[in-house]
Amino acid sequence: MHPSAATTTRSYAFENAVFAMIIPATALLVPWVWFGRAFLGAGGWYLLFFAFTVVPLLVLTLGATTVLAFTQRRPAGTGRLTTRQACAHLLLWVALAAFGFFVVDFGDASDSANSVLTVAGDGGETLRDLSTTLSLVAGAVAAAAWLWLLVELVVGNTESKRRRDADASRQWQQWQAWQAQHGGAQAYGEHPQQQPGPSWPQQPPGPPRT
Repeated sequence: MHPSAATTTRSYAFENAVFAMIIPATALLVPWVWFGRAFLGAGGWYLLFFAFTVVPLLVLTLGATTVLAFTQRRPAGTGRLTTRQACAHLLLWVALAAFGFFVVDFGDASDSANSVLTVAGDGGETLRDLSTTLSLVAGAVAAAAWLWLLVELVVGNTESKRRRDADASRQWQQWQAWQAQHGGAQAYGEHPQQQPGPSWPQQPPGPPRT
């Protein structure tokens, strides 16, 4: 159990909810960035270009942070994610959704450059320039949010491993102390008095991993 799990009364519903959304959000955002705008009348050559550039990059980067989020193995009672990790996830998702909304795609015709924003608006040059700028900002925010998330998850995995190693070391030391006390008494044919505390199994929990 996490050291603070028995004493904290805080609810971690936000962190746990974001954790539960990681896989569904990834499964929705990758196709949205890739071809979602085409269903709203803004498809173009980027559908092909993104298939060999943006989509593999998204799969690799989002896949890496998804694996790191799960390998932390944090209990729900203390939040499956830290608050900063949850906020970084949300910022990343919002930025990717905005990028898919604002990115300007183009076809063969001279007037075919459009985004979801320009299709919904008047389709003028000013709106198209604004949409291009906003897509660049959204892409930059998404990159920064992913880097923030990556740092938070690496730190979280390091802390989780240190905590698990400390728990394993403590259990190993307790088992050795129990074995030294009760095992020694049994070797001389004595029957040690029952003491309050854990009833250790015959097999030790194993030494801590280094």
